[in-house]
Amino acid sequence: MSASDFLDISAGSPGLRTEQLFRGAISAFSALTRPSRSEAHQLEDLVMPLLPLVSQSALRFASAALSDAREAPAGLVRRLADLPAALSAPLLMRSRVLTDIDIVTLIGRHGLPHALVLARRRGLNPEIMDVIDALVRIGRSATHIAGSVADPASAETAPPASAAETVRDELRMMMRPASAAAKPARELNWETAAAAYPKLLATALTGRRALFQTAVADTLGLDFGTACEMVDAIDGRLLVTAFRALDLAPEQAFTLFALVYPGGFNSAGMIAGFLDRYCEADMTAARMRIGSLARPRLPRRNARPANDGTSAPKALTA
Repeated sequence: MSASDFLDISAGSPGLRTEQLFRGAISAFSALTRPSRSEAHQLEDLVMPLLPLVSQSALRFASAALSDAREAPAGLVRRLADLPAALSAPLLMRSRVLTDIDIVTLIGRHGLPHALVLARRRGLNPEIMDVIDALVRIGRSATHIAGSVADPASAETAPPASAAETVRDELRMMMRPASAAAKPARELNWETAAAAYPKLLATALTGRRALFQTAVADTLGLDFGTACEMVDAIDGRLLVTAFRALDLAPEQAFTLFALVYPGGFNSAGMIAGFLDRYCEADMTAARMRIGSLARPRLPRRNARPANDGTSAPKALTA
């Protein structure tokens, strides 16, 4: 899509629905190879008034689409980052538009929900990470004290680990996407989830990993961070397990996997090996494994290095 296409969308027709205009403008801007400063300002002027009028799904889409765009308008990025963490997670984790000052401001305004997502950023300022660690410790202590007041008789015998686990559960729930908050993952309708293949394919074809990761999170009822780990893992096994849990056809699973790891299959034998292993995987076991990911984990300082998508995991192609 060219810059002129973006300008046409900006002009808009009176009958164009707000949601379509919002998504169209974000998509058009994201497709620009090197958007100019004036185009960034134009996007901001167009979509900022629409933010209160569009759905949460559209807001999550905008957050994912702009998360890797260095030229994204700063004002719009800050507004999106100021949304609940379940909507703004892609930006919080990836956007280079957000400065250290922005990050500190967001933590001060939203507390732990945003802090825990921001902790997953690569290259996060160590001093900010220390602040997040302190917030987590304070949260654990507050929960433990509250439990002691509510039940004085058991205050001395209740193990601190129990209180810490309670606050972890609460924080994990805060980080879950809106689509997953309504019901636990064990009640996920797998038949309905499997119908999301067109959405997974469409986002994978864009080449923007954040969009595909967001689609994975929405489909499986996972938080964005867990979906990122699934897609970016070096061995790739968990992503294939997710495809098997969705009962995707072998050719569908291969297409998605090849799009996420382009250039990873350089022979017919490697493709055949992938398909054989996929068909042999047990769907029930795969669904149990993916269902166990419904409770997101706290961020780790030393996360495993991510696969950049340039090659397929050796474990699956050898």
